[in-house]
Formats: sequence, structure tokens, C-alpha cells
Amino acid sequence: MTQLAGRLDRPSAGSHLQVDCLENPAIRTRIQVFRDLLASCQGPHGKAKVVQNSLGGHVTWTKSSIRLLSAMPISTPVLKLIASAVQGHLQKFKDGGLFTANVCLSLLDSSLKTDVHRKLLIEFYERFVNIVDDYLGSSKCACKFKIDVFNLQNVMAVLKSLCRPKLSHMRSEVQDKLCVLFLDVFLSTIPSERHDYFSDRVQMQCFPNSDILESRCLKGLLVECPELSSVTEKSLHVPSVPSQQGCVKIKVALVLESMSGDSEGLVDATYETKHEVDVGNAVVERMLSLCQQLVHCGVGLLLCQRVIHPRVKVFLRQAGLLFVDRLGSAGVPYIRDLTGAAPLSVLTVNMEEGWSGFGWLDGVTHQILCDKSYLHLTQENAPVVTLVLKSSLEETLEEVKALSHTSTNTLQLLLGDPHVLPGGGCWLSHVAAYLTAKIQEDKSSLLNEFECTESQLNASLDTFTYCLLSVAMRLTSDLSIVTSDIVSMDTEHYHIWRCPNTNVSNMHSKTCSCNCELHWLAESDKFEYVSVREASGQWTKQHIDWTKVATVSEEDAFPRVVDALAVMRNALKMAVATANTVLSISQYIHDGD
Repeated sequence: MTQLAGRLDRPSAGSHLQVDCLENPAIRTRIQVFRDLLASCQGPHGKAKVVQNSLGGHVTWTKSSIRLLSAMPISTPVLKLIASAVQGHLQKFKDGGLFTANVCLSLLDSSLKTDVHRKLLIEFYERFVNIVDDYLGSSKCACKFKIDVFNLQNVMAVLKSLCRPKLSHMRSEVQDKLCVLFLDVFLSTIPSERHDYFSDRVQMQCFPNSDILESRCLKGLLVECPELSSVTEKSLHVPSVPSQQGCVKIKVALVLESMSGDSEGLVDATYETKHEVDVGNAVVERMLSLCQQLVHCGVGLLLCQRVIHPRVKVFLRQAGLLFVDRLGSAGVPYIRDLTGAAPLSVLTVNMEEGWSGFGWLDGVTHQILCDKSYLHLTQENAPVVTLVLKSSLEETLEEVKALSHTSTNTLQLLLGDPHVLPGGGCWLSHVAAYLTAKIQEDKSSLLNEFECTESQLNASLDTFTYCLLSVAMRLTSDLSIVTSDIVSMDTEHYHIWRCPNTNVSNMHSKTCSCNCELHWLAESDKFEYVSVREASGQWTKQHIDWTKVATVSEEDAFPRVVDALAVMRNALKMAVATANTVLSISQYIHDGD
């Protein structure tokens, strides 16, 4: 089928539909602009973006792909499809969004400049990414490292690799403080045994107009309690009873229904009452009866997601039962994970028959933070914490909050798959060289399988490896590499190197290392300086003997800059799959501008 070469407008009565295709210069320009915008956010030298719609409103300041994509009003169908795919990856992995988008957009832009038919490109790209993914998942992968998640030095390397590019605008003191803080959060949320949880076990409490260095991690939860004074902290005397384990603890009751006396929120059914019966009073009396049973059972703390009726509050105060209402739905999962409490039904539960859904706490104290009153709920050995974040700027708070989710999620993924890749673009240049070597080895069979010419195969391979290398250059901390398009690469490990200049003879007189800081001062005759645009083309013309590629022999060797293997594998597959999806679509139908 012949592909359209531009925009087709087919107006009809009452219709403003437009039909676009990728060859439309306007669409290609938007792809390039979107790629440049996201690429400029990536890496240690990435720049933050300020997003605001044309009508004014909230201003978003961010370097995070999660916040950037959600704040940008994207209307072009192609870009909306790509953004949706990236957000799908971020929903699970929380990291690698910029990498996914940049590989996808770079692959799209380069593919539209080649003479190879789209169908053939799609088939080649799918084979290329499968080769790379199989290599990364194999035991023979020379750029994969197993990480000991209880080695704090290695875990801190992961955190610094994640956080420093996104916190480059902050002082090093603040960066180190936040990395240590995120490490404390991660270690505090590792469960001692397997268990199903209702939350991510990290509750966020953000306080603007404060010093960010005062941020801290608290074991347990902070629950806002306006009933208590916000001026002076009060010493609480919460009733305790023996628990099932024999320890004296505070018994907790959790109610998700409204206790305001409004029956409409309690029962979704049709019912009849006698004329002289006031339904509201009857419901309140039932709640008072329930509270009497709670006191009789030794409950010391009542937590209600919604509102508690004033008469019920008076009774609870007189009975000495501490209570908190208006919790909101967001905090309930954390309370269930901390206390182990199950929600009880106000109308149907019968305490006389025995209720086993109570929760337990070791302590309840009153704390005042930033002129607000809180209850600090603690439970020994419960992997639930409150991350208290402070900053003088609201946008900085949101940025650190998103980064906290990313860091803790990445470290938790390492518990399941404890492998990392050398960061700084080194693993990308390494797998690009491996892919070239593998294609050279299987070239004859591939030409027969795909029924193509050698020039078509080489052009597709050049496009794919160029995209990997161009993204890798964005990840280096050497600004001269990013701006010059010249990259130094060793032919022993195929890592990208940062060196003071391109004079090989002077290399030993300066400090020089690969971008992940795994290798230092290699022999000068093992280096080659190439343009990224020419690197892949040179590789296809020369033979790469992968059997001579060196592996790391030192048992204690570990890169200082790393990427999580699980995140990067999925990100690369998602990027290529999305690019292939876009290339496979001939027309995009949408409303007119």
C-alpha cells in the first residue's frame, strides 16, 4: 500500500476531522521538538522545565518525566501515544521515563530519514531489541553486576546515580542528605517476612516554607489531629490492654463509614421505619452503643475515615477513648499496614460475638510540626514509615516527593532482581557494540531470513546503534562530550570515556575514566575517538571479535554510576515497541486544530 506523503483534509458536513501521517513535515518537526525537549532534561547536565498553560494557572517546575508528562498538554496523536506508553512504564517502574521517550523519539526521527521500508525496519528493530534483551538477561553478559542490597556502599551508588542528576540544582550537602534519607526509608520498609500490604509503606508529609535539611524519616505514621493543641505538646494517657502475644499494647478500631448520623452513607438499601422513629437519632444511638462496646473491649484509639457526630465525640472524651476523624481515604491503607486493623461496620458488627479485626500499636504520642498537631503512631517491627519532607519551595517539595517514590521503588525492585548495569551510557555503548558483533556473525542467515540486501541490514543497524549512542552521550557527566558529539571509546570493554582532551598521547598525564567510573587509565592504544554519527557505521565495516571483549575479573569491582537492570530492560523494550507501533500506523485521524 502506498503511504501518504502529507496531511489529507477531508472535510464533510459538520466534520472537522484531519488525517495526518508521519511524512508530514509538521508532524516530523513536532517529533524533533518533543525529542529535544525531553533530551535536554536527561543526564547530569539536564535542564529543568517550567510548564504553564496559555491561560495561566499552576506553574510546574520539574526535571522529572513523571511530573513533566502529566503537566504538559499534548494534543498531537503521535506524541500522545508515545507519552501514554512512557507513563505506562513509569506507573510500574517509576524510573527510566526520559530514557524510554528519548530512545523512542530518536529511533522514530532517524527511521524517517532512511530509505529502508518501514515494514523491514520494524522487523529489524524487533530482532535487534530481542538480541540485546537476551544478552542482558544471560549469565554471559559482560556489563551486568550483581548487587548486594545489604552492602550500603553499593546501595548508595544506586541512590546517587538516581538522585544527583535530578538534584543537580541543589547543594552537594542537600544531595547527600536526601540520599541518606532515602536509604533510611528503604531499610526501614524491608519486611521481616512475606506479607500482603495495602500501601507502599511510605507515607509522605510535606511542609513548605521550611529548611530542606530538616527532612527526616519517622518510624510509624503521623496522623493529623486538630482535636489536640497545636501550641504545646500534650502527654497522652491511652488505655492499653494485653495483646494476643501477651504484650501490653494499645488496641485500635478502624471505621471507614461515616459516624455523623447520616444513614444514607451507611446502608445502600430501601427500608421502612415507624412514623415516630427518627432515623438520624436511631443511627446515633447505634453508634453510641458501638462506642460503649469498644470501651468495654479495651479499645484505646478509634480511627474514622469520615466524620464523627458531636454527641459521639462527647461520649468518647468522657470515656477516655482517644479518637481521630476525617482521616481521608489516602491514609487508611497505611494505617491498616501499621496496625493490622480491619474495617468494622458501624451497623452490623457485634462485639459480643467477638471481633478479631482490631489493630495494635506500641505507642501513641502527640507531636507538633509546623504549627499543626499530629498523633505519632508506632508499632515495633512494622515496615511502615513517614517521610517528613520540608522545603522553602512548594515545587521543590513535589520534585523531592516524586524522587522519593522513584528511589524506594527502584531499591525494592533490586530485592527481586539484584542486578545493575554500568551507568553513564556505558552499558548502551557496550550493547551497541555487542549487537553489531552479533549481526556480523549472523549476517548470512539474517539476509536469507528477511530477504533483504546487505545495505538495508547495515542501514537499519546503523540507525539503531546510533540512537543508543546518542542517548548514551546525554548521560555522561563530561559536558564537552555532550556538546561536541565526539566520544572516546575503549575497544576492550566498549565503555564511553571522559577525558580532558582528544589527544591520545597526553591521556596518561590527566585523570581519565569511563563514565561509570569502573575503569581508570586504560592503555592509550585501546582507545578510539569517533563521532557518534560515524561510530555505528565504522563498526559495521570492521569486524568486532566479541570473544576478546574483557570482563570484570575483580570480585569487589563495582561501578560508581549504575542503572537498575530490570528498569532499563523494560524501558528499552517499551521504547522500541512504541517506535514500531508508530511506524506501523499509516494515518492518524483527529479533530482539526
